[in-house]
Amino acid sequence: MTATSVLLSYQHQIQQFQTALAALHSRQWLTLGIGVAAVAITLALVISRRLPYCPLPLPVVAFCAHRYGRLQTRCSTLGRLRLFYERGAARLQDQWAGQGESGEEYERPGHLYARDLTLFGRGSLFERLCVARTEIGKRRLAACLQDPCPSINEIHARQTAIAELRDNTTLREQIATLGENYQQAEAGTFSDWLSLSVQPFPRFLQLFAACTSLVAASALCLAIAGQLSQLSLLSACAVQAAIAWALRPRVATIILNARLLTVELNLVRDGVTLLASQRFRSPKLQSLTTAVQRAPRQLRRLAFLLCLLTERNKEQFYLPASVVLLGTQTAMAVEAWRARNNTEMAGWLDAWAEFEALNALACYAYENPEDPFPSLASSGAVFDARSLGHPLLPRRVCVRNDLRLPSLLVVSGSNMAGKSTLLRSIGVNAVLAFAGAPVRAASLRLSPFSLVASLNIPDALADGKSCFLAEVERLRHALHLAVASPPVLFLIDEIFSGTNSADRHTAAEAVATALGNAGAIGAISTHDLALTALPDATNWHMCARSAADPLDFDYLLKPGINTLSSAIAIARLAGVPV
Repeated sequence: MTATSVLLSYQHQIQQFQTALAALHSRQWLTLGIGVAAVAITLALVISRRLPYCPLPLPVVAFCAHRYGRLQTRCSTLGRLRLFYERGAARLQDQWAGQGESGEEYERPGHLYARDLTLFGRGSLFERLCVARTEIGKRRLAACLQDPCPSINEIHARQTAIAELRDNTTLREQIATLGENYQQAEAGTFSDWLSLSVQPFPRFLQLFAACTSLVAASALCLAIAGQLSQLSLLSACAVQAAIAWALRPRVATIILNARLLTVELNLVRDGVTLLASQRFRSPKLQSLTTAVQRAPRQLRRLAFLLCLLTERNKEQFYLPASVVLLGTQTAMAVEAWRARNNTEMAGWLDAWAEFEALNALACYAYENPEDPFPSLASSGAVFDARSLGHPLLPRRVCVRNDLRLPSLLVVSGSNMAGKSTLLRSIGVNAVLAFAGAPVRAASLRLSPFSLVASLNIPDALADGKSCFLAEVERLRHALHLAVASPPVLFLIDEIFSGTNSADRHTAAEAVATALGNAGAIGAISTHDLALTALPDATNWHMCARSAADPLDFDYLLKPGINTLSSAIAIARLAGVPV
């Protein structure tokens, strides 16, 4: 399978959904027309006072209303599926930038490579990957891209799970149509609710409220039937009112906190129910399904309780709900539910978040069938790639390079030659590899690393930090991590560009030597040829195809030091008459 064949299958699905939607819309109009005609006939019969002799239009109206609602639900489902495949087709046609989730809210301040490798923002790796429906899933995907390198066993487990999910497009369709419309579940809603202290009501109090509610309901029925005096009914209602008033502050707080879950719980409930029904082969996916086996039943009960809290405020239910203390008893039941399931629910949410992250990476794997899973070296510091390219570049313009990182690779060349993109290609593919996803290369063998990048470090004026100081702090983090395990993979663009050439060379030599002595490997890009003389440096360069046009770059990595100059061409590009 190729990316082109995947695109064709997506386009075929879009066409099928469009055809089905057109047919459903026609049926909707027909149903609506029949319903309107039935209403008109009913009104005519009412006006002519013949309705008691011809009640047939009434069930026709009811049937049409029910049928129209079902057709509308089906249209909504098909519309969401069409949108899912349209977004997938946009990704495959390299038209996805700015159309999805940027994920900038998930970027951790001061992260050691997130901003340098464009993990978040418009046109970012997160936007390319994210098909998660819930915020907890999006947060977990962001964590997979930002967390320190997991163990080899964890990476292997992720690869196996992603490989199993990769071709399961039916499951991804089911996830895309979870919940009502295209709603999302906010992570903060659940974390805030779960963090509240659990204080269940005493069992005797719950039984007492249930008994008094039964008595009050019976009294109301008897009073309506004329078998009980109004004084007795008022006495029963007074007892209920006293109970409700005594528990009102606590019950009101429980109801207010639970109300936040009412809309968002249904999406998670449906998702966890879908996960629990799956049968997987990979151990990681099996562990996720095992973790949520109790969840569907318990979450359905919680959803029912929250529905009661919502419905009791409607006008037609308010009086009977007040008589039987529906709000009070439901609040007690919610708190009892939390006492039994609060800890487990955190585990259910965690399992669903991990599953959504794996599903997003599996969707990426399906849409990039030519990209292989990397192999992992269990010891040493290894990064050996064949035909390595940047995963976010369109395939038609992505230039690939063979690359085996030594302890220090110095890439020289002029501006715009492709040095920074090469370093980002190394870093982004390492991030994908550690997340368990395929990589943009013919093959890649690497060992676990602590990744540190200094490619795009902004200043922080509010904190009194210049770009130079921010770069120094980033390199200090790299040196700190280098003495630990796993080894560091460092990527540095124009090291110490904010100081003079002599100090730059001296400081760069000290940093490179310290990183090399600690077992780190990595690459430094530069247009300062003085840095090519750093000790133990392996020199490669990127330059133009020929000296005739110094700006005609081929973006290929070549051995040795750059010897071509582009100064005059750059001056002309700036409009200088030379």
